[in-house]
Amino acid sequence: MAINDHLRNTLNYKNSDKVYEIITGNVRPWNFGEDQNRFLNNAEVLRSAIHKNPRLRVLICNGYYDLATPYFATEYTVDHMFLNEAFRNNITMSYYQGGHMMYTIKPELEKFTEDVRKFYDGVMR
Repeated sequence: MAINDHLRNTLNYKNSDKVYEIITGNVRPWNFGEDQNRFLNNAEVLRSAIHKNPRLRVLICNGYYDLATPYFATEYTVDHMFLNEAFRNNITMSYYQGGHMMYTIKPELEKFTEDVRKFYDGVMR
C-alpha cells in the first residue's frame, strides 16, 4: 500500500491502473528450477565470478534485524565460499539498524547512501 501511495501521490505516476505487488499470488509461482523448495545458494556463482574477474567488487548491505536474509548467515556464507584470500577485499559488508528494508529508517537511509557512494568511489579508482 505504501509504495502504491508513493507512486501515485508523491511521484504523481498515474499512467497505469496496475498495482505494485510483491509476494502475492499474482507474482507467483516463482520458478527456481532444480532448486525449487530448497535453500538457494549462490555463493559458488559469486566465488567463480570474482575468480574470473578479479576487478569485480560486491557490496552486501545487512540489516541487523533482517529475518529473511540474516546478516550472520551472509557473513557465514562469505566466510565459507572458498574465495581466494587475495580477493577477500572484493566483498564489502555494511550493517544497519533495521530489518530487510533498513532504508525505511531515515538515519539508516542516510548511512546507506553514504556507504553506497563510498563503495562506488572506491570501485571507480
